[in-house]
Amino acid sequence: MRLTPRLSLPLALALAGCARPSPLEDQVALRQGLQGDERVVLALRQVDDLALRGDPAGAASALVARARPASSQSVQQAQALQVRSPWGGPHLQSLRRLVEDRAASLDRYEAALRGEQIERVVEALEEQKSLDRRGAALADALARPPEP
Repeated sequence: MRLTPRLSLPLALALAGCARPSPLEDQVALRQGLQGDERVVLALRQVDDLALRGDPAGAASALVARARPASSQSVQQAQALQVRSPWGGPHLQSLRRLVEDRAASLDRYEAALRGEQIERVVEALEEQKSLDRRGAALADALARPPEP
């Protein structure tokens, strides 16, 4: 069998593994990346509970001991994550912005707790809720089947 030039290139690309990137692979990777932020949210629940109970020192300690390490790991994971499809690119940018914004918010939250300024603690709690909504919106987008 002789290959014509018109068939040779597509066949060569397919055999070389140069097939079109699958958005489904990106979807799985992005969901795993979002789990890092979900671990931060879980760690922050204890911080929020302590803050709302009137224990800002305990809340600040829990933030430093649990939430900050989880956040650092989440940022590293998101930065290392790579996607290959056009579908995955915007979602990866959203994930990276989310985890970086959450990491930055922890500094403000800790400062508010250590300063024992109730207005700033409330602002920090509201900021966390806003970040939680962004995370939920990204989770919803990642739950929908990507279009090839």
